[in-house]
Amino acid sequence: MTTTMKVTSKNAFKHRLRKVVDAVKLHADGKLGLTNTMLNHIVRKSVKLTKPLSKNFLSFHGVFSSDCIPLPYFNNKKSFSVIINLQPDKATIVSGHFVVVAAFPKYSLYIDPFGLGCMSQPVRLLMENRGVPHFFSRTKIQDDSSLFCGMFCALFTIYFYRMPAWTLKFETGREKLARNERLTARYISRLLHE
Repeated sequence: MTTTMKVTSKNAFKHRLRKVVDAVKLHADGKLGLTNTMLNHIVRKSVKLTKPLSKNFLSFHGVFSSDCIPLPYFNNKKSFSVIINLQPDKATIVSGHFVVVAAFPKYSLYIDPFGLGCMSQPVRLLMENRGVPHFFSRTKIQDDSSLFCGMFCALFTIYFYRMPAWTLKFETGREKLARNERLTARYISRLLHE
């Protein structure tokens, strides 16, 4: 006698959610760098599983290498979020360093987990072409030895998509930065479960 379990949409949702959370936890130790494709997959799955909590959400438009940003495509967009790999597409290393551009209707925000300003000309053009003020986050949340920048960027992108009523808070002392990796995994899990 065989039995089959009917997979309901609620069970299917929980299964897909578990796969995303597992992917986040896999990288939570900061020892695995992400590729553009892997990061794009994690974020797209995450936003597909959830709904915005506010009408002011930013839609996610993908992960691009800095030399492959489709600038004309973004010229007509009032709001969006995008993750950019500062490593050129033809580079020989598997992953580079990821940053986020969050474009709101009245301004753009550049977030580098290392707290650095924007040194990439294509990324600067992406923000300048919008004709609105742009700002740079100068807060360092990633430890120098960490490979976790992709997951920090995934968090910001999912956060700007969901737009919850709570704010993200990170450790900022040099000796405390490593804690932000676990904190990011918890934030992503919370965003996906709300």
